[in-house]
Amino acid sequence: MTSGERLRQRIIAAGVVLVAAFAGSAIYDGWRLHQQIMIAVDVLLRDTG
Repeated sequence: MTSGERLRQRIIAAGVVLVAAFAGSAIYDGWRLHQQIMIAVDVLLRDTG
């Protein structure tokens, strides 16, 4: 394997890791938003009840 092929593989691996990190971040943000909405709705329903 030449150094060019190794470099290409490293760049591709870094790109895959970066995409996975962005996807994980988006999933976590969505989950946190869902949690915050559920808490806010729970508080609202308790206050109106």
